[in-house]
Amino acid sequence: MFLVSPIGTDGLLSVDEISPSSLLQFFKEIPEVSQSVAHNNFSPRGSALGCLGFFELSTRTRVSFEAAGRLLGIDWIHWSDVHTSVQKGESWKDSFEVLSHYGIDFYVIRHEAVGFPRMVREWTDAPVFNAGDGAAEHPSQSIGDVYCLWKLNSSKEWKIGFYGDILRSRVFASSSRLMKKLGWEVFAIDDGDVNLAGRVTELGVPLIPRESLRDLDVCFVLRTQKERGGVSTLGPLKQGDLRPDMYWMHAGPVIRGQDMEEDLCNYHEPKCLVLDQVKACFETRILLLKNWLRGKQIEK
Repeated sequence: MFLVSPIGTDGLLSVDEISPSSLLQFFKEIPEVSQSVAHNNFSPRGSALGCLGFFELSTRTRVSFEAAGRLLGIDWIHWSDVHTSVQKGESWKDSFEVLSHYGIDFYVIRHEAVGFPRMVREWTDAPVFNAGDGAAEHPSQSIGDVYCLWKLNSSKEWKIGFYGDILRSRVFASSSRLMKKLGWEVFAIDDGDVNLAGRVTELGVPLIPRESLRDLDVCFVLRTQKERGGVSTLGPLKQGDLRPDMYWMHAGPVIRGQDMEEDLCNYHEPKCLVLDQVKACFETRILLLKNWLRGKQIEK
């Protein structure tokens, strides 16, 4: 029996909706999700109808939301801007208002425009899970990433350094804020971009030089966001940047030789958490959707 974490019961647009206590409660519920996956102990199909609206490239997030929903008996409608009346000239608002009359219970939305998932919620009056909006938010990814470290040591006050295209990364924006809610120390590695100071100051994250990375517990590598004009002068993370006992993370996809040198791209290395993040984000999305289903049942 799941406990009473409220996260996901009405969708999830931002990590700002998450309190430290609800986040810790959510983490305590994830192991039951893991057991359910192992025993295939989920619901029959037809429990709800969701819309996967992905208007930016995605593999991990889209597939994991879809797989999570299928385990819970959720049927999906797929929608992308390649197959939409918006290409014919209809406004996004009109398209979603039409779609809302097709019996869709909730939406999972990714879009390049900051705030677009929130607009979808207003247009449809339905729960929305934000699967990424521009460089602003990626809450489900951040929950899974933070859970990875909490699971390793729930009492540790982690020190994490973000390395790479910080300026355009929504993973950095969401994860840094969520980590700080737990009292962890978060830093950004300075790549010399003159615009970076404003970005990190807004989020309350101090800039540190590359050589200070070795003083931390974790290096979180960020992909260069080419689709948003991203660049980083740091070059790939190198083995020599890390202490032997440091962990490293990457939300994926990893661009070998560009984000990290090849020697660090062994996902089965004990200090590499890339595959742990994949598993944790999948379980996170299962629990988010399960909480939404539970909230729907309570409303009935």
